[in-house]
Amino acid sequence: MALLIITLPAAFAVSISGLQADVTESTAQVSWTTDIAGDSRVTYAKEGAAQQTAYVPDSTTTHSVLLQGLDPGTTYTYTVRTGAADGVAQQDSTFMTSDATPPAAPVNLSYAAQLESITVSWAANEEEDFSHYIIWLNGQPIESQYAEITISIQGLTPLTSYEVTVSAVDNAGNAINSSITATTAAPDFEMPRISNVSIKNLTDTAATIVWVTNEQTTGTLQIKDGASATTPSGLSHSASLQNLIKNTTYRYTIEACDAQGNCARTDEDFFIAGDDRIPPPIEADVPRYYHREELPVLGSTEPGIMVRAFV
Repeated sequence: MALLIITLPAAFAVSISGLQADVTESTAQVSWTTDIAGDSRVTYAKEGAAQQTAYVPDSTTTHSVLLQGLDPGTTYTYTVRTGAADGVAQQDSTFMTSDATPPAAPVNLSYAAQLESITVSWAANEEEDFSHYIIWLNGQPIESQYAEITISIQGLTPLTSYEVTVSAVDNAGNAINSSITATTAAPDFEMPRISNVSIKNLTDTAATIVWVTNEQTTGTLQIKDGASATTPSGLSHSASLQNLIKNTTYRYTIEACDAQGNCARTDEDFFIAGDDRIPPPIEADVPRYYHREELPVLGSTEPGIMVRAFV
């Protein structure tokens, strides 16, 4: 009996190579090649969503499947699969769709002007994919990775207009601009004006001196040959003096200086500790018409006050 031995060819395994995905905001063109012709199948899903399948039945070694209706700026996992007469091959990968939608433009831009600087503010961007701001001055970037919503720009020229642009940038690099024209303040050479100087709360050992100015100033109350007191920047000022000596005359001047360094000073004035300059209050009920020789007047005032009536 003769023995016939037949050697069968080994099964060819399908091999995948060159897998890639060309993406837009809403599509992905997935392509790959195989060494044996077969069909083309792609299953895909974004995180937390059900899988979807795209299928091309044509037998080929050059595979291309279009995925549509995708979300922009989103990562998808996918599996390509080719089935051929000699076997099946599959390969996993991921892609992220592009995002060409810019973030919301910065809004509510405003500025405060100083002599050689401007401070620009805007409303914060609350979008999830917001990344940072780029700040431009007259078309030149001065901050490329800015996270705050207020910026102070220094070293400017007085009474000059500048265009400040705020670019909002998202995680995909999309940007959108908003601009504002800001003008620095004019030089100020005018001295502030001091008015309404008065003594309040005068006692034997203390006194409060108050005054107002026509613009924001810091104040200094200087006692001649004695102490001084300063007040913060403002329009209304109050300086308290303590440890005074009763019946002692105190001479003082007031100086007010604005932000530009212009200063005004009052003439020297004085007060006497314990010297009550405040007129006493009088509350009296005087009849309008009375036909007798005596006129009854009922009222009140401070203790120890002499009251005179003039008819």
